[in-house]
Amino acid sequence: FLGLVNGYCENFFWLWMVEHSTMLTKMPRADDVLRFQLEGELLNRGGAARKR
Repeated sequence: FLGLVNGYCENFFWLWMVEHSTMLTKMPRADDVLRFQLEGELLNRGGAARKR
């Protein structure tokens, strides 16, 4: 179940990120993508910890 929640959060996060990055600039920079990935992992871990 936790895996399902994390997968959903990750998909939602990436959709949000893609929407916002395309609004700001047509192509997100590589370091921005890495930063978003790290933030997403932290968010997923925090969400999983709260669900327990």
